[in-house]
Amino acid sequence: MRNLILITILSLLSSIFAAELGPKLQEALEGDAQSFDVVIELKEKLNGKKIRRAVRRALRGNNNIREEVINRLRKRSERAQRSLRALISKLTNNEARYLWAVNSISLELSRDAITELAAHPKVESIELNIVQQFLEPEEVNQVKFKRRSGKRELTVPGARRAGKNRRNKRNKRNRRNRRNRNNNNNENVSGLAVNEAVPGFDSFNTYGLEVTQSDDVNNILGITGKGVIVAVLDTGIQSNHSEFANPAKDKDGNNISRFVTGASFVPGEADPEQDGNNHGTHCAGTVAGATAGVAIDAQLMAVKVLGANGSGSGIGIIQGIQFAVANGADVISMSLGTNGDTPGVNGIEQAANNAVASGAVLVAAAGNSGPTERTVGNPGSSPIVISVGAHDSRGDLANFSSRGPNADNQDIPTLMAPGVGVRSAIANGGFAFFSGTSMATPHVAGIAALMLEVLKPALADGTFQLPEGETQTSFLKGIFTKPENVFGVAQRNATGAGAINAFTSVSELVTLLTPPEPEPEPEPEPQAADFTQEKLINDFIPVLQEVYGNNIRFFRFFLNAPVEINEEERTATMRLGVQRFVVVNGRFVRRQANLTLNFTLEHSNPEAPVEEAVFNWVLDDQGRQALENTRNL
Repeated sequence: MRNLILITILSLLSSIFAAELGPKLQEALEGDAQSFDVVIELKEKLNGKKIRRAVRRALRGNNNIREEVINRLRKRSERAQRSLRALISKLTNNEARYLWAVNSISLELSRDAITELAAHPKVESIELNIVQQFLEPEEVNQVKFKRRSGKRELTVPGARRAGKNRRNKRNKRNRRNRRNRNNNNNENVSGLAVNEAVPGFDSFNTYGLEVTQSDDVNNILGITGKGVIVAVLDTGIQSNHSEFANPAKDKDGNNISRFVTGASFVPGEADPEQDGNNHGTHCAGTVAGATAGVAIDAQLMAVKVLGANGSGSGIGIIQGIQFAVANGADVISMSLGTNGDTPGVNGIEQAANNAVASGAVLVAAAGNSGPTERTVGNPGSSPIVISVGAHDSRGDLANFSSRGPNADNQDIPTLMAPGVGVRSAIANGGFAFFSGTSMATPHVAGIAALMLEVLKPALADGTFQLPEGETQTSFLKGIFTKPENVFGVAQRNATGAGAINAFTSVSELVTLLTPPEPEPEPEPEPQAADFTQEKLINDFIPVLQEVYGNNIRFFRFFLNAPVEINEEERTATMRLGVQRFVVVNGRFVRRQANLTLNFTLEHSNPEAPVEEAVFNWVLDDQGRQALENTRNL
């Protein structure tokens, strides 16, 4: 009986402590393989939001909290993983990847090791290291743009006005082509046949710069992303492309290296500044390219998390996020995502959320599985990041752009940006037109860099504090999504707030951070005693002494009428009689002049404090000249 009870208790404990084995791992375990690349997820979750709040309280609102948030995430993960790390070191000599952004461990394990670790009380689940894939963009043809009456209009080759029958046939063909492409779930040019794609406006066909008014931010406001680092998590960046030949600039406008040190988390592709796919280079060109870039003076961090074939492990992506955060990336641009969303917060989303909590601005693609609802991929499905859908050059939502809500019924995406027929750099040194939310995302990442050129210094020197509970991502999101900072239709789970406008967003931030003009000192006010005839005469006597000098004793002055004083205008009029007695032929002769003199009551010591203000009646120049003329009476 005792043995039965003991067995029952052990069975219960085993069921309590046994970790869940993911479906992909279970499937793999049914095969003949003896070792498996797995992710061990711990039960204890690292809540970057709570850590950030605690750090801000500890540092009394100091904005420079990134390093401390990262340190606390590291320490908590190390403490939570301590016993597991000790066990792993006994079970295998394989190198383990200890992750602090998600409190997970990834390494290759044998069957027996998986079984033993699954029984550890701190382990929640063990799953295969899942591959991440993005959808290939589609090249499109070039079109021209011209301006009329200050409005942007498109001229599409071959799309001039035609007869009604011809136009109806073309529209019917276009609808059929769109249906075919949508059924294949490829990225495409929504609403247009391929030969009518709309990739751009100006001679470089970089319509995205004009639609978002990023070019106006550069040219009118002089804001170009100086002093900001943008990490592009992708297939790498071909750094020797001519688009990246110009130096970047620091916050003071000095030339600095275009690229900061990056990293690769793709086995067999060690150089992050090589791109075997084009996707990463194209995205980076939109962020900071010389001709296609939104933030032309921003620095780039190449973080390779996807290989030349467009695939990469989920752990590699998390490592990429960690690297970007730990190495000072201000903006993290992620033109990648899972195929759809799952309830709750998975590893990539948790890493993204904790990156946001640390102070990075994270921008992620919504995905290219529209127009079906609930197709936004992860991490773009997170309400914490800035999730980006795609629109065309007219501001219309692209048909392929994924729709929300996410698996937790939260509204997604945040907004949309140019993502149809976007021209940018590719790895062979040339340029190409791609479509997809992958192309929309770096537009927003670049605009975030423009915003941070303004915001970073204000946060660093303490002249501006983020509102309580805000991150830099949520703060920028709040500005981006205001009705006055977007155009087009706002629609939940489709266009989000609408199409982003860089110029109005940056202008609002500049206004917000511009110190208000100091309140002027209150103007001193004259007292009742200043508006008396006696006061005016007392102020006038020194003028008489100055004009007549020692000869004043030969003159007599009198009022022909009471002084007229206008208190509202602070003016006065004096009718003055001036007499002089002279000897003519042995006789005294009286000579007289009658003058009308005008005075103004003026503040005589404006530099003095208000309480020490002194007002005097001042004779105008015309009156002084009239006095001087009487000296020869």
